[in-house]
Order: sequence, then structure tokens, then C-alpha cells
Amino acid sequence: MSLPSRMNLTSVKIRQIRTAAQLVADADFEQARSGDEYGAEMTLRCQVYYNSFGRLSPTRTGDAEAASGRLVFSRRYLVTKGVTLKKGDKITAVTDRGTTFTTVAFRLIDVQPSGHLPNPGLMVAFFEHDQENRQSP
Repeated sequence: MSLPSRMNLTSVKIRQIRTAAQLVADADFEQARSGDEYGAEMTLRCQVYYNSFGRLSPTRTGDAEAASGRLVFSRRYLVTKGVTLKKGDKITAVTDRGTTFTTVAFRLIDVQPSGHLPNPGLMVAFFEHDQENRQSP
């Protein structure tokens, strides 16, 4: 399996959404929130780009960290792994180009092919901070 040249790969842990369940009540805020179910965590290799990271955003419960960016995968790598990324999948950890994982709470908001047509060689998955994780302890 050959990868496009000049990809600086790192590892990410992803949990794929299995079912989009009905909304359930949040016990703390008494508001509806997602009741989605996720599969087991898997480790994938990709290139990570951050648009913003560690920036504070005001929320109703106080300032919260916000992050956004994109993951770039080789399309052939995803096919070989048998993975189809989709909107709603969660990113739970990212490495810093080493072996140490940092826990994060990101959610994929869009997945698009990228590269030369008619057969693009890359898949780009855009992510942002997971809003569902911003609830009281």
C-alpha cells in the first residue's frame, strides 16, 4: 500500500457512529441531547491540520475550549482498513507524532474526497470540538 508522498502521518483514535438514536434528556440542563451509539475505538494513521486549537469560546456555562481542523487520509488506506468515515464519528485521541496519545473530544462534521479527478486519492474529514461533551460533571 503506497501513500501519497510527503504525508507526515500521525495516529488518531476514532469511534464510528453506529446508530443515530433519538434525543434523550440531559439530567443537568433538562434539554434534549444526542443519544447516539458508537462502535469500538480504532486507531488510524492520517495527517492532522488544526485551524484553531486551545482557543476559548464563550458558552452558557462559561468559557470552553474550542478546536477545529481536518484529518487527511489516503483513500486507499481507508479502503484497505475497511473504514468508511462519516459525519458524526468521534475523534477520541491524537498523537503528537510520537506514541503518546492526548485525549480529545472532536466530532467529524464533513467528509469529502480530495485530489485529482476523476479518482481522488485523498479523503479529508473536517472536525470541530464535540458540543455534546460540554455538559456539567
